[in-house]
Amino acid sequence: MRTHKLKMNPKKYAFGVRLSNFLGFFVHQRGVKIDKNKARAIMKSPSIINKVQLQMLLGKINFLRGFIANLAGKIQPLTLLLRLKNQEKFKWGPQHQEAFDKVKVCLAFPPMLMPPHRRKPLKLYISVSEKSIGRLLAQNNEGEKEQAIYYLSKILTEVETRYTSIDKLCLASYFIACKLRHYMLPYHIHIIAKIDVIKYMLSKPILTGRIGKWILAPSEFSFQYVPQKANYRLLDQAPRTPR
Repeated sequence: MRTHKLKMNPKKYAFGVRLSNFLGFFVHQRGVKIDKNKARAIMKSPSIINKVQLQMLLGKINFLRGFIANLAGKIQPLTLLLRLKNQEKFKWGPQHQEAFDKVKVCLAFPPMLMPPHRRKPLKLYISVSEKSIGRLLAQNNEGEKEQAIYYLSKILTEVETRYTSIDKLCLASYFIACKLRHYMLPYHIHIIAKIDVIKYMLSKPILTGRIGKWILAPSEFSFQYVPQKANYRLLDQAPRTPR
């Protein structure tokens, strides 16, 4: 710090702390946890009666998106409700409450996100549904038990919903390569999906259009395809209790 002439304000730093609240999350040597107060504030939210309240609720939920598997798919009914035009009547129905209840279940038992270890490969799970794609970046801990590093999901556009299943998987691999590049670049990655998406994209005689774009971002990573187990469903995965 002296070499680069940097200074620290002692009132804003703490040393030797085992657990600390940092930017709304609890951070310690085992990983990152949700602040229970933030989860409780969402779970105890009053009934939603207008778009402003819904916007506030979704803002709170999206702040914790890295801890919830396929969040985009779970809250899709809520995001559609947010797109109502001014002349359309806002109505909170059973499908919206069901979507909110799914989020509350996840927040009741949120996972602990572990930091990646340099000597172990990462696991990238990719799964798709009709209207969303979900991804989980994970790694085995020192006890060889799999733990989440980050959850990521995306609602598909109207055009993307018409893609084939394998094209949706390719889109998912491209999206996560762009979003989590800083996590993945130093590691060897086991990409776990129903189909070997990298092999599929490289098998194209001419890489043009969207396939050419999608293969460009993942090309800088060290990927190895691992077939997905038949009974594994990331999009419906129940939240894991922190260990």
